[in-house]
Amino acid sequence: RYAEAATAYQSLLDQFPANPLATDTALNAGFAWYRQANYEAAEKAFITAAKEPTREITATYWRALSLKNQGRYVP
Repeated sequence: RYAEAATAYQSLLDQFPANPLATDTALNAGFAWYRQANYEAAEKAFITAAKEPTREITATYWRALSLKNQGRYVP
């Protein structure tokens, strides 16, 4: 049910981008997109989540994995 989750999280982000929970919502959307192998959408969600200092490390790690799976990661 990752597709449903990703769509729901993205809808929440679109409707409430300034909500204090938006960062966690973006991170969860990224996880859901990643599990569906939609690495481009996951990367975008992780970029959004990384803007919050408390989520930056986790989001950057998952963004790197998304880039790697797209063949775009360069160490």
